[in-house]
Amino acid sequence: MTSVGACYFFGSYRLDSQQFRLYRDDTVVALGGRAFDLLLALIRRAGEVVSKRELIEVVWPTTVVDESNLRGQIAALRLALGDSGEGQNMLATVPGRGYRFIAPVTHALTQESGDTMLARRLPAYADKLHGRDTDVRRVAETLVLRRFVTVSGPGGIGKTRLAVEVARQLQDTFAGGARFVDLSEAATLADVRDAIAASCGLPLSLRASADDIALQLATQQALLLIDSCERVTDMVAHIVERSLSVGARGAFLIASREALRAEGEHVFRIGGLAVPDAGTSDHAALSASPAWRMFIDHAVARRHDFRLDDSEVPLLADLCRHIEGSPFVIELLAGHVEAFGVGGLCALAQQPRQLLDLSRRVPVERHSSLRMLIEWQRDLLADPERTLLKRFAAWRGDFTLTDACAMAAEAAVQGELQACARPCPPDCVAAAIGRLVNQSRLIAECSRGFVRYRVPTFERAFLSSADSDFQGLRAVQAHAAVTASSESTAMTIMASPAMRHSAHGATQIAPFTGGLASRWTASVLHRTAEDWLHPHHVARNYIDGSKTSNACALRLHMEKRGD
Repeated sequence: MTSVGACYFFGSYRLDSQQFRLYRDDTVVALGGRAFDLLLALIRRAGEVVSKRELIEVVWPTTVVDESNLRGQIAALRLALGDSGEGQNMLATVPGRGYRFIAPVTHALTQESGDTMLARRLPAYADKLHGRDTDVRRVAETLVLRRFVTVSGPGGIGKTRLAVEVARQLQDTFAGGARFVDLSEAATLADVRDAIAASCGLPLSLRASADDIALQLATQQALLLIDSCERVTDMVAHIVERSLSVGARGAFLIASREALRAEGEHVFRIGGLAVPDAGTSDHAALSASPAWRMFIDHAVARRHDFRLDDSEVPLLADLCRHIEGSPFVIELLAGHVEAFGVGGLCALAQQPRQLLDLSRRVPVERHSSLRMLIEWQRDLLADPERTLLKRFAAWRGDFTLTDACAMAAEAAVQGELQACARPCPPDCVAAAIGRLVNQSRLIAECSRGFVRYRVPTFERAFLSSADSDFQGLRAVQAHAAVTASSESTAMTIMASPAMRHSAHGATQIAPFTGGLASRWTASVLHRTAEDWLHPHHVARNYIDGSKTSNACALRLHMEKRGD
């Protein structure tokens, strides 16, 4: 198979990627093989920061080396180019991140073997992909048929990993192979154009507009995998739509927390890996869980003598369920098994805030901890969505659209929403929820035709750690209308630690407790008395003022308890 290659021109130099030679004017420049591979990798992504890990994977694909080897090859490359590094006229060091080729580059298209080039364009992973066989097959089948697929889901759920596996399996299906474009650092249309053009080997003269890129992509029968485009979704959507509208011969695979909402897009939302069923102790059943297997594999990689004893088996099953099968969290916790043990990790998982700052060493900074992973997308939310998300996170359980609209209509919440740069009236709450679901900040779960929403566990933990009072008392005060009509939501609010252990919380919720007594069933009121009213007698006065049969039943229940 052949694919598009290039001769690259910069300054007085010419690099021939087919003959693997570097020329200065017409003279061959002596350059070792590893230094040549390094230069080619940097030039192909001219203008981008290429991480040290990526460069090491290109130059030493089958050998384990440290960064000193890379620094040695960079020094040799600078010497060959006559670039001392002091002015960084060609090759710039980006501290803590990697290197960037900064010299202006132009190139002409040639032909080169696709196998070598494609192997460098898709990220390599040393670990096994767990529990995604069905997802990979479905995405691949849809991509071949529809040519435009987005893999979406919360941060750390494994979108990029799945998409890379799909691209790897399909790369021989396309004459132009598979190309990988990382847009995590892109913020402008120029960034998007340059990243796509560099990945596809497009002449720089075609970077004048998005339409130019789209038209050029339409002529290349290649699979383009675009990763982390959350900050530039509209720009990417325009390029893909334009390319497909003029008869693109290739396909587009997007890995993003947020779907592009573009014409012709097919969205696959993925969740966590399957976890062991509650109460399962059978070893075969546990081993069938992808979340279980992934933890074991990573724990053994971290500590070669790792073994589970009988007492740890149910703890690990509980751990997988607490973290909802998140591949990112599984890998993060398995890396700390030596420090905390399975029992300690299970205890930490029951307090999600404790996990936010556990870290690991990775080339991509936003993947180093849960806090960094969530913060990376925090600025993408508009003020109304950010305000509503905080309010939604104050609920420990799920909620309905009716609950959300009633909460947003309360005066306290409306005051905040109207103070936003882009005010959000009550009748716009549904649109805000739609945007939060599309951005994977809310999880929508449909059962029997009805949809309920919830904030992901670690998103809620992050919001609670970022806000000292977590909007807790204010949220309950604002939820009077909701709790008067929704037993499940009200019970969830009153069961929260902030309410159960706060006399101020009791004072805030007490004024509408009498209204609840007139609407709720006696059994619910009894649970309320046990779980919440018993520690805070302040609500007793409001119950005593109600003459409903349920209120009478509640008073009797409280008297039996000695209240």
